Amino acid sequence: MSDFVETTHAYLNRQYNMLRREWRALPDGMKCIVGGSAGVYCAMKVPALRSRLYTHTHCCWDNTVRRRKWHSVVFAPFTHAGIFHLGFNCYVATSLLPFVQERMKKRRDISTANQAAAYLVAAAVLAQLGGLLISRIPPLNAMPAVGLSGGLYAALVLSTMAHPHQLWQLMLPVEPIEAKTLMTCLLSFDLLCLALTVLTRSPVTGIAHHVHLSGAAVGAASHYMLPQKSSSWFW
Repeated sequence: MSDFVETTHAYLNRQYNMLRREWRALPDGMKCIVGGSAGVYCAMKVPALRSRLYTHTHCCWDNTVRRRKWHSVVFAPFTHAGIFHLGFNCYVATSLLPFVQERMKKRRDISTANQAAAYLVAAAVLAQLGGLLISRIPPLNAMPAVGLSGGLYAALVLSTMAHPHQLWQLMLPVEPIEAKTLMTCLLSFDLLCLALTVLTRSPVTGIAHHVHLSGAAVGAASHYMLPQKSSSWFW
């Protein structure tokens, strides 16, 4: 029994030290994203605060426009539906940060890392604004959109349009997939689910697909605004 306790303690200690090193290695901008998201998630778990925070953190036409809660487009990217949603978005954002850095500047230092983190947040806010225009269509008008996924889609498209043939290793036991193939599949899935939601007037997946598509548009626009690379989407 004592051996089991010692082994477990040693394992947990290694994991804690690893997470501590990873946290220290993150740029300040990424720490603000992770810390802010975790703070909002914890606050939403407090029953006394949840009802008050809901209208300020959930972005949809009925709440943001009709109730004039325009600031929800800023707080929505830091709000997540659950612990898996929070962890997954933060993990993907951290993984995409170097690609956004490389696309913005060749020299990687702490300033460009913070600029890349700021881009993720700005793209997420713009994706929420774009999603608002689409959400006038029922039943999207009453479907709240939360999370950083709009900014993540913008970063994915930005990186894919610059390097369409780079390989992405998914968190699954499958072979790496080309960036343009992965992005095409994701966008096709979002378009299909959005169309089905509008046609059936009922949410198909509970995911804000319109915000994903809006984020992809932000990423495509960013690609043409930033200095051009030799690669393109098709070649």
